[in-house]
Amino acid sequence: MIRTVRSLWIYGCILALTFVHGGIVIVSALLGLERAGCICQACSRRWGRQILRLSSTEVTVEGLEHLHPDRAQVLICNHESWYDIFAFATMIPGPFRFLAKKELEGFPVFGRAARACGHVFVDRGDHAAAMESMAVVGERFRREGGTVVILPEGTRTRTGELLPFKKGAFVLAIQARVPIVPAGVAGSRAVLPKGGFQVRPGPIRIVIGEPIDTDGLTMGDRDRLLYLCRQRVTELRARAAAQVASDGGAGGAGANPLTR
Repeated sequence: MIRTVRSLWIYGCILALTFVHGGIVIVSALLGLERAGCICQACSRRWGRQILRLSSTEVTVEGLEHLHPDRAQVLICNHESWYDIFAFATMIPGPFRFLAKKELEGFPVFGRAARACGHVFVDRGDHAAAMESMAVVGERFRREGGTVVILPEGTRTRTGELLPFKKGAFVLAIQARVPIVPAGVAGSRAVLPKGGFQVRPGPIRIVIGEPIDTDGLTMGDRDRLLYLCRQRVTELRARAAAQVASDGGAGGAGANPLTR
């Protein structure tokens, strides 16, 4: 009963924080403020960090040096929970955007604020529309740089097993000629699993691997690139899971606790 009440309180806080930070972003965009982009990034980070604190969830990242704020790159990772999103929003250095499923665009305030921040929604049921969205992301990549976060499983895993990867991330990286940075996350499914309701306190560990270069690759290489990246994500997720299991989330050497 106590855990249910606590979870309801957390959901209420998430809703309130989304309206507050999303509202700031929307108003900034409507007013055409020159600093709207910076405001988007700051609000996104505060939103994620505050939700994690309210949930008594500590995020530790290893390998953050592999993400370069001044370079265009695609970050891919396994997807265990909504809390993955909150964690990524706090830890990515420099400008970032998510590639997300179209259904999320309909969420009140959240969808409009995400659009204003440059996040891209993809209609997975419409191949032509999805390809058009990818082209938009690719063009923005070449013009503005930054990190695009793509969760190639396309949905959260229920069991913890890695789901099949969709090809969009690898098509984008080859077309834009940018590196793919693989990562593995563990612990978030214990905080809030897919289909679950109760939010449980606990650590989330993210391990980021070395970038995988796409220079010289063609569309004919995308399946081989997908296979290589899936192997890397599997390895990195296993390392993150070992950290969670070994010492209750103290993290490894070079770890960076974000929410203490």
